[in-house]
Amino acid sequence: MNIVYAMTREVYEWILPSLRSLKETNPKAKVFILCEDDHIDGLPVDCEFINVSGQQWFPEWGVNYHNSFSYINLLKVALPEILTVNKVIWLDIDTIVCDSLEGMWKTDVSGKWVAAVQEYNGSYRPFGPIYYNMGIALLNLQQMRKDGIVPQMVE
Repeated sequence: MNIVYAMTREVYEWILPSLRSLKETNPKAKVFILCEDDHIDGLPVDCEFINVSGQQWFPEWGVNYHNSFSYINLLKVALPEILTVNKVIWLDIDTIVCDSLEGMWKTDVSGKWVAAVQEYNGSYRPFGPIYYNMGIALLNLQQMRKDGIVPQMVE
């Protein structure tokens, strides 16, 4: 099972509770961390670090670099180019894992790019009352590569 997190330096300590809970509930998970450094001292889990400080997926002049979302959060759409694995579970750094993620990992995403929870909250969503919560999501990177969607998603 592959787990991926992404974060900026300002929030490094915020990932500790999530990593501790992940280690307790899913000790065999392979963890990737997209961050602005090559390592972070004192983490409770062995992680593979991917330094994205010189990110190349969102040009500085583009709409996706200077907007209300950080490029760290937008890296979800570039994951097929960043990682070589076929499937990942994306966890926001503030996620506490209370049980095994095996059920989610085994979800059939054949022919799909992503599996996420649909939520309804009309009070603050700019694109309508229904959206998909991507704080915890299963991404089929193999299908995304096959369909060649990264350039379209970045744009």
